[in-house]
Amino acid sequence: GAEEYENLIHCTLAQEFLEYHSVLFAEMPSREVFERTKNNNPARGETYDEACVLGERSREIWQQHQNFVFIPDFPSWEQKVDNARQALRFLLK
Repeated sequence: GAEEYENLIHCTLAQEFLEYHSVLFAEMPSREVFERTKNNNPARGETYDEACVLGERSREIWQQHQNFVFIPDFPSWEQKVDNARQALRFLLK
């Protein structure tokens, strides 16, 4: 939770949130996509189930940011990127 995160980063969430104008949070892809692409990221050592748990924990924290935007998973990467671009345009108005 929030207290664990604050202990990890050695500052409060309020202080951390001031560092970022906006937060775009991309939903985990399907298990199929995750398994197919996980080798593209050598830093990724977790399983799909572990990644989902980490993603939800991160979302719980970051959704408290005043400019949090959730980018849902889409059938194609291009749709996800387009959705993120639309969110950026809105946030930067």
